[in-house]
Amino acid sequence: MIKKLGLLSIIALMLNACGGTTPPADPVSSTNVTLTGVVSAPTGVVAELQSGNYKTMLAEALLGKRLTAITTGWSAVAAGVSIKLIEVDSAGAQVGAALAETTTGANGSYTLTVPDGFVPGPKYVVRAGSGTTIIDARVPNTGTVDIDPATDAASDLVTTVAGNLGDMTVEELQAILELVQDALADLDTDLTATTISDDLQQQILSDTESANAVYSTAAAGQICGNVKDSTGANLANIRIIVRDYADAVTRAKTKTDSSGNYCLNVPASGDTDPVTEAIVNGEYILGAINFTSTSMAASQWWTSNSSSATDGSGGANIQSEAQKVTVTGITGVTKDFYLDANGARIEGAVAAHDSGSTEGVKVDIRDFDTFQGLAGARVKADGTFRINVKASDYMISFLNSTSQPYASEVWKDTDPTGAGTSLGTRDRNKASKETVIAGTTYSYTAELEAGKLLSGTVTDNVSSQVVQGTRVEFDNDTVGRIATRRTNALGQFRLWVLPRTGYIVRTYGHTFFNIDMSSANVDLNLNHPSSSFTAKMVAADGVTGVARAVMKFIYNDGVGGIGGRLDLLPSNEDGTFTLRAGRYVDHTLLLAGDPAAVGYDATDLTTYPNTSFHVEARMDSNPNYGSGIYTNPDFAAANADSAAIIKFTSGNIDLTSTPAKVPTITSAGGSGVGYLVVQANVGDKVHIGSGGGLSLGTKTNRMIGATTRGDGTFKVSLQGGTYTVRAGPGTSGTWSNCPTVTISDGLTTTIDASSAGACTAGTPQ
Repeated sequence: MIKKLGLLSIIALMLNACGGTTPPADPVSSTNVTLTGVVSAPTGVVAELQSGNYKTMLAEALLGKRLTAITTGWSAVAAGVSIKLIEVDSAGAQVGAALAETTTGANGSYTLTVPDGFVPGPKYVVRAGSGTTIIDARVPNTGTVDIDPATDAASDLVTTVAGNLGDMTVEELQAILELVQDALADLDTDLTATTISDDLQQQILSDTESANAVYSTAAAGQICGNVKDSTGANLANIRIIVRDYADAVTRAKTKTDSSGNYCLNVPASGDTDPVTEAIVNGEYILGAINFTSTSMAASQWWTSNSSSATDGSGGANIQSEAQKVTVTGITGVTKDFYLDANGARIEGAVAAHDSGSTEGVKVDIRDFDTFQGLAGARVKADGTFRINVKASDYMISFLNSTSQPYASEVWKDTDPTGAGTSLGTRDRNKASKETVIAGTTYSYTAELEAGKLLSGTVTDNVSSQVVQGTRVEFDNDTVGRIATRRTNALGQFRLWVLPRTGYIVRTYGHTFFNIDMSSANVDLNLNHPSSSFTAKMVAADGVTGVARAVMKFIYNDGVGGIGGRLDLLPSNEDGTFTLRAGRYVDHTLLLAGDPAAVGYDATDLTTYPNTSFHVEARMDSNPNYGSGIYTNPDFAAANADSAAIIKFTSGNIDLTSTPAKVPTITSAGGSGVGYLVVQANVGDKVHIGSGGGLSLGTKTNRMIGATTRGDGTFKVSLQGGTYTVRAGPGTSGTWSNCPTVTISDGLTTTIDASSAGACTAGTPQ
């Protein structure tokens, strides 16, 4: 890599350059194809450099600003700055003579005429400056190629990861450029690198998923394919996302080209992960996400039905239904998509209460009934967002992990007719049901309130090393989920939240309760456990994997006491799941209706080898299978009394070689599985016990605990039999008790457990 001076030195030279030389003539060319652009730099910071306050002013320039604020502080350089189109090697050094040369005009602009046969790509750079005082921009296309600190950071990232520039596609280069744009929105003001370009690179490489996407551009494995809509039309600019099959960590990104084709590199099985240095298994899920305005085709996740327009129109609608894609070598695999041409569009604008920038805020789209994710869109520099989805029921939330102090909030309609809308809730259980119809565009205009920063660091509870890429959950005191985030390479996480009390943060069992965010930011230290429970659920045939089950670790002392859950995630498409156990925090008071009484953290409590658990499989999105509690070998128990007790006395437990069966629907009137729909009040707790006599805080008959959605409903599949259902506010007030609710195989039973309904049990339908 060429050694560069600090960016401010480069900028100073550029600004002091004058038009005293004659621009060299362009190389002879008959193509008339040009590259044009503007060279920009943060001139306000340069002025402060002369007074010796560079580092202070850089921090002030970056503090709390988004891309729009940063780039509006950048100004075009002066005339006479050298501009060259060159080819570079994998180390960033120039190869051969310049392909074209010129200098900037008075407004910092330039125009280069490229030689005959020029094909844009990662090996070409437009370089501003000379010697070691340079900033670069890679050339993904002809036309406009601006040069600024962001493009320079992207160019250096290409040099960092590329072993052979010929293996990197233009689309992968574009993905790196977009990562840099996103990083501008997330730029961490704690970084102390001496240039904005270096700051951006450090920001990207410290984020596990962004670093994965960068390093994967040089990986040995490959996934290629084509994306069409169900009419057979090729779809350009569709975002292709590859995520790890087991834990859904993003691995690679690209976009389809003008013919709907894509190719991206990923680590193959047996390769070393360049971020974690672990050996990867090459197992992934694959998504085609449509952010365009040119097509209504619905975003989807790949399944075996995706490759035919008649089979599935794109496959899975939610991520946990995606099928496994295995990459075993450099030959790669081919995976095509046919997306439903008649999707729906969710778009809009996200503003801030003080008119600041919301760029980089994530708009999260999830299935309404199950909260399982479809995809998300980031708010652009102009505050807008767009994503095309399949017709269904969704919830929408706005999650802010940028450096701007705006609270993450959930969309909630204040008027069922849609005449008035607002945010203001932190609990996705209270989100409005957004029913979208195919062929229709739905527009949302949100305004985020002032927030407080809830952040922290996760370390391993044995080695004390930071843990990167692990899931951190943000809940509120009624056990309603707000969001899930992953730690970066430094083990750090953060989320802006509404300034209120009663927040909960947990990572695989280590939990902080009753966090007061009403007046100040909070920074936490959490521990990550070293042991895990891995298993696989199958249907009655012993082979078919059971997907989309909500898997939970529940504290169970084996003698009558149960507590809250320590880990939760959906099972994969093949039925596999991995839960991790950590320290237990007594949820008994919380479950009994007094969350304020639990106001301590778990750092000094009994560690996981001496703690007992049971595993619950809750089927709230897969009505063909019944919920159950693990009994070893199957998920046959209808309450915690019969649960298999799990302890981690000697490391990890892996039971995937002996799959556990779950209750399966048989035929109407049989003894298999039925569906229960509970109608209660919005945000109510729902407790289900088998056979009647449900007791809170103990194992007796206890089976499932959940919270109603924004329409007041909770839906779940259960084994045929008799159940007790209770619903209430969780803290105080009147609970409704339904002592005899009958579930019949293949049928749906609906009960009204709202305060108005006073628990009216319905008849199976």
